[in-house]
Amino acid sequence: MKETETIRSAPRTEGTVWKAFRAAAPQTLPVFAGYLVLGLGYGIYVQSLGLPVWLPPLMGTVVYGGLLCYVLLVQMVF
Repeated sequence: MKETETIRSAPRTEGTVWKAFRAAAPQTLPVFAGYLVLGLGYGIYVQSLGLPVWLPPLMGTVVYGGLLCYVLLVQMVF
């Protein structure tokens, strides 16, 4: 007779993921803060031009060109 093998569960990676997140957070928080400030400024600019609320997220995902989003807004308004 063959001996039955015990099924071992996969090692838990949850602790590893959180350790990696905690190690990376100090380096990524300044980058996130920069994106947050630029995104808020862009959203305020779009609202001041009277354009719809859904336009900044759409342009941010479709046109990933930094300053090109601002250029497109100027072209749309004028």
